Order: sequence, then structure tokens, then C-alpha cells
Amino acid sequence: MKKPILVSLVFALFVSAPPSLADDDEENALKDPSFELALSVEQGGWETFGTTFFSPDQARKGKMSFFTGALGFNGAGSTQMFPASPGSQWRMTGFGRITEPLEGAGFPGLPFAIIQLTFLDADGNELGTVETVGNEFPALASNFITTGSPVNEWIFLDTGVGTAPPGAATIVVFTLFIGSGDFTDFQFAFFDDLNLCAIEEIVDDEI
Repeated sequence: MKKPILVSLVFALFVSAPPSLADDDEENALKDPSFELALSVEQGGWETFGTTFFSPDQARKGKMSFFTGALGFNGAGSTQMFPASPGSQWRMTGFGRITEPLEGAGFPGLPFAIIQLTFLDADGNELGTVETVGNEFPALASNFITTGSPVNEWIFLDTGVGTAPPGAATIVVFTLFIGSGDFTDFQFAFFDDLNLCAIEEIVDDEI
């Protein structure tokens, strides 16, 4: 079961002071999706939070990946933002990896690693997605890497398709790791080879 607990809390850190919109391209909207360039925010790269760094220790392809780790209920990860219009549909995929088993501390659902997407209105208020309307945590999350997930394997992560609700002006995407709730136990995960694609509508009379 998907339980994106504390995700909106982490999200709130960014809607209060959103980063500049990142560049787009025709296939993958993300800038530096495999973390090979290690771009700064000023260069259009990832906005990061918590304990994170570009890591040469684990890489699915190339030479780099993205390390995220946290103690307690803290979060760590990265984010990018792009213009989006109501009704547009987007899908985020990627890979996550743990090199040690994630261990719980008695708090249901913790720790975990996910990717996720959500939408903002023009004033920076979170709208969530059409698919998650009414949920306590409106962001659309991927499958979870958590306790019991395999170690030393690149696990495919997929949010599925998220539709921008009425009033949407921006899409925000995240990599996110949330700790176990134990403030003495630092745990972590890696992310690599992310992809964000706009889903194009097929018009019947053009087929």
C-alpha cells in the first residue's frame, strides 16, 4: 500500500520558496536525469534538501547516482519544477537502490524511498493530481523501496500517469527518502536514471 507519509511536509519546504523552472526537452523534461553532470541549481540542476550528494559509489549507468539519507522522521531528496497546464498528463519513472536492508523502528511505513509528482497553482498552492484528489497526501507517489525490499538491485520506480487538475500551472517532481523515525539510525538510498515525460494525446482522425 502506498503511504506517502510526511511527503507534504517535505513538499511545503519548497512551495514556500520555489526554485526556478528547469529546462525542458522533447523526450525527458528533467535536467541531468542521471546525475552525471552534477549541476548546481544556478546551472539549472536539481534543488536538493537534507543529506544528499552526487555519488560515484553506485551508478546504474555512467559514473554517478544520487545519494539520499536521513535520521528520524527527516527527509532528503531532490526536486525540479516545470510549467504544466490543466489536463496535461505526465509520468515519472526511474530507479532506486539500497545497499543495506532498510530497518523499521516501529513507525508504520517507515523508512522509505520513492519518486513522486504533484501540481501547483499559479500562487504556489499544492493541488495534487486528478488521480489523488481527496487524498490526505495529494502527491502521486511511485512504488516504495522500504523494509523487505531487495538489496543491491536497481528497483524500477514508476508513478504512473498523473493528470494536472484545474488551475494547475506547474508540475513539481521529487526524489525522496524518509527516515525510520529513529534519530540514532541513519539510513539511505540511491536514485538514478530518472525520466519525466509528458503523455501526448492521440487524436483519432490523425491515425
